[in-house]
Amino acid sequence: MLIRRVAAGIVIACLVVAAVAVAMPYAISTNTVKEGLATQVHELTGYRISYLDDPRLSLRPFLGLKLTDVTLRDEAGPDEEPELLQAEGLNARLEVLPLLFGRIRITDFRLVRPQFHLILRADGSANWRFPGGRIVETLRLAGGDAEQIDAAQRVVLDDGPIPSLGRLEVVDGIIDFENQKTGEREQVTNVNGAIAWPNINSSLQIAGACIWRGEEVRLDAAITDPLPVLAGGVSQLSLAVTSAPMSARFDGTAAMVSGLHVEGEASVETPSLRRMIRFFGGPQDQAPASGALVVRGMVSANEQEIRFTDSTVSIGESQSSGLVQLSRQGDGRLVVSGTLAFDTLDLTPYLRSLAAGRETGGENGPRAELGLPGGFDLDVRLSAEQAVLGETLVSGLAAASTLRDEVFKLDVGEASMFGGTVSGKFEAMVADGGLAMSADAKLTGVDMGTLSRTWYTGEIFPEGIGDIDLKLKSGGNAFATVVDELSGNLRLSIANGKISGVDLDKAAAALEDKSVPVTIGALAGETAFDQLELELSIFRGVAWILKGETVGPANRVRLFGKADLYRGGLAINADIDPATPADGTDAAPARIFFGGTIRTPLVTRAPVPALGRN
Repeated sequence: MLIRRVAAGIVIACLVVAAVAVAMPYAISTNTVKEGLATQVHELTGYRISYLDDPRLSLRPFLGLKLTDVTLRDEAGPDEEPELLQAEGLNARLEVLPLLFGRIRITDFRLVRPQFHLILRADGSANWRFPGGRIVETLRLAGGDAEQIDAAQRVVLDDGPIPSLGRLEVVDGIIDFENQKTGEREQVTNVNGAIAWPNINSSLQIAGACIWRGEEVRLDAAITDPLPVLAGGVSQLSLAVTSAPMSARFDGTAAMVSGLHVEGEASVETPSLRRMIRFFGGPQDQAPASGALVVRGMVSANEQEIRFTDSTVSIGESQSSGLVQLSRQGDGRLVVSGTLAFDTLDLTPYLRSLAAGRETGGENGPRAELGLPGGFDLDVRLSAEQAVLGETLVSGLAAASTLRDEVFKLDVGEASMFGGTVSGKFEAMVADGGLAMSADAKLTGVDMGTLSRTWYTGEIFPEGIGDIDLKLKSGGNAFATVVDELSGNLRLSIANGKISGVDLDKAAAALEDKSVPVTIGALAGETAFDQLELELSIFRGVAWILKGETVGPANRVRLFGKADLYRGGLAINADIDPATPADGTDAAPARIFFGGTIRTPLVTRAPVPALGRN
């Protein structure tokens, strides 16, 4: 009998609870819900909520209410500003027990197709900063406690004014951001995710994804003790941002020390440096080489700077160690600075990008741009035991790169190359809708034979120890135009060397028939000299000989004419003035014309003007 009575009591109790639950949506006053919801939102955030129709209560999938055309507005903002939040719908879970006593208490929110309008006003105020409410009060109390305790002491606050925050879910949202100071605008679409913070002493977790700048971006974050951090404590923090252009991870601690401060291990990775630069606002047509970039190390960050220490930075196959720092200046610009030391730095991909840029599209090809996103400055020191540029090796490289006010500069200190030393500088800037650049290089004591075989494809070239002084400049709207418009001058000086590929001493005899051109093979050999001086004026890729002279034991040779450095055409005269033989007889001077192309020159004998010896 007892068991039956207990069972009957349980059944009756269940029926009563079920009846109450079913009847509750009909028994609760709509005005009670409206007033309770508006009061809770206002007490929590300081904002006023409005919606089109009266709230509708439902039992599925839980006891809750539904609202349509929800808006949230910053009442302190200008009248012409859009609402902070506009949503097609809001679903909220209600706690049953407070509801039985006529109180509205919401634990979970779901915003359906919300659109957030985040505005940073010209005066520095922002519409997303809570004007008041329990959240602001709790943060103020935590900040007050922080001023009264030792920074290292961990403080756990009681529930205080916010007993429960619950879970906020966003479904198919949009975030519009406007910076009225700079005119910058951004839009994030397809926002889907949730923020879970059951109460202020529990962990806070964020998980979600969105579409930003055409790419899917996922965010996962967790902080163990979010509120105690504000009271001077320390909390574990983990953060992961993943997308196709780049990924970033952090695992460490967070604390409030004159602002938010985090320390721990971090990494930033991208499979394509070009793609990441484009993702962060760089030009679409032209960017630096597309190798991967990986930055790993210990990070220390606050609201103004992020500093990677004991870090490794890998660019393509090149790996370095050093310091990398990102800091924000007073005008809002970012500065990327650091010192990186490479064992081997491979710059070959950049050279290939330059070549590909010239060969693609001509004047209608890739635009001439710095290939970097705007809004930041650069100040990085680089060093490398060995730098690789195609088949060229540079040892002991030390360089400084800067970017300020859209002017990029690269200064190379004294390094070793081709048995000698090299130093120089390069500068590029945005000008007249395109790019203007200049370059200076000095090579001293270099092996001209090795240099020529590495950089030059022709059969005739000088050998010996020489000095080179090169100055170039160019500009244009298309990348190919910048390359084609290269102009400047080159000076070359060699002592005690030779010209490989041609024997000018036998040229007159080999070219007795003046009307028949011969290939350079007919003059194969070499011509020794005591001194070579060459000065070229380069205009739009064509090198004009201003001065060309070799003085040797058998003759003096003067050169004049031009060579097309891009198309390879040759039109050069060589006046050969033989030295006076020991017997005192005069040797006949000769003029040889080199035509054809640099790779396959054709040689003929030309009429000789009146030549005198100096």
